[in-house]
Amino acid sequence: AGSTGSGKSVCVNSIIISFLFRSGPEDVKLILIDPKVVELAEYNGIPHLLMPVVTEPRKAAGALGASVAEMERRYKLFAENNVRDIKSYNKLAKQHPDVLEHLPYIAIIIDELADLMMVAGKEVEDYICRIAQKARAAGIHLIVATQRPSVDVITGLIKANIPQPYCICSFQPDRLPHH
Repeated sequence: AGSTGSGKSVCVNSIIISFLFRSGPEDVKLILIDPKVVELAEYNGIPHLLMPVVTEPRKAAGALGASVAEMERRYKLFAENNVRDIKSYNKLAKQHPDVLEHLPYIAIIIDELADLMMVAGKEVEDYICRIAQKARAAGIHLIVATQRPSVDVITGLIKANIPQPYCICSFQPDRLPHH
C-alpha cells in the first residue's frame, strides 16, 4: 500500500524486472493486472506472460479465476504423483520428462486493487483469498498493490489471507493531529 507518488509502481516494476533477470520464461510465468492501463503495458509481448497484460477489471476477475483453476489442476497433479509441492513435482518431472510436464512458477501481480474491487469486488476478493490461502505450494504467488488500503479495498478476508503486507507510504489526513 502507498499513496500517490510513493513508489508503489516503481516497486512493482522492480519486482517484475527481478523475475525477468533471474528466470527464463520456462521457469516463471507472469499474469500482470493493470487497471490503470499505463503502468504495466510496456511488458506486453514478453515471453514470460501467460496472457497479455490485463487492463479490464472483469477480465482481471477471469484471469484470477483461471489462476485458481490452474492451482487446482496442479494440486491434482501433485496428488496423482504423490508429491506435496511444485519443487518436489518438478524434481520428479525432470526424472520423467516423457510423461510429466515441468511446471513454471506463476506470479500474479495486481498494480491497483482498488479499481478491481470497485467493479468486481466479491469475485476478486474470493479469488484473491483462495490464491493467498493455498497457492504457494502450487508455485503460484500473488503481489497486490493499492494506494487505498481501506476496508473496502483490502477487506478483512483479504487482510486475513495475505500474510506479509508492506506499506511504502500512506498519507491519511484523518489520522494527523489537528491544531
